[in-house]
Amino acid sequence: MKKIKNILYIILFSLTLYIGITLTIQPLLLSYKIEKNVEDSNDYLTVLKEGVNEKEEIREELQVGVTELKEYPNGTIINKTAVNNNEGSVFGKIVIPTVGIELPILEGIGGDNLLKGAATNKRYQTMGQGNYVLASHYMETGQLFSNLESVKLGDKVYITDYENIYVYEITETTVKDPNEVEAKEKLNDTGEQLLTLYTCTEDGKMRTVVTGMLVGYIEFSLAKEDIASYF
Repeated sequence: MKKIKNILYIILFSLTLYIGITLTIQPLLLSYKIEKNVEDSNDYLTVLKEGVNEKEEIREELQVGVTELKEYPNGTIINKTAVNNNEGSVFGKIVIPTVGIELPILEGIGGDNLLKGAATNKRYQTMGQGNYVLASHYMETGQLFSNLESVKLGDKVYITDYENIYVYEITETTVKDPNEVEAKEKLNDTGEQLLTLYTCTEDGKMRTVVTGMLVGYIEFSLAKEDIASYF
């Protein structure tokens, strides 16, 4: 009987140790996976940047870029073709300098795209047109869209397809129940040129939603260095 008890104690201890190690390692492995995913997705952005250097002479002639944003002409600028990386198409990049968010933009929220960067809510969205909606995961490690909760009114958000840089100013930050009608309506087109970003709250029960209004755009090759350096 004593021998059986000892065996049971050993089994119980081993299981407890295994569970403890698993619970400790899993978050670290997920954090590493996200970091690697984002890094790999960013590698594909170099393809979108091809040709930008060819315009460098123009940039120098114009004394390192424009000083004002161009007023956005409705419906006249179409995204550059996305780069297919066989797992998801990488369109461009989003940067929110005030909260340290710098992520590749991928087409669609399917697959692992939400673990690779900011994913378009609909597959065929066009930058600068309508309500451009992006989503990503909340992570306790501070990765992806975790810092979205810290965005303030008036903060600037920059997205690019490496043809143009679109500049938005944050006009609203809310926390909503994702099942509420109002929360769902935030993701719809309203006829305005908006940028809507969303992620889960820390407990996963609510949704942080940040909305910005399009201020204007800058041709990528003509952007001043302080903005171009984000990309």
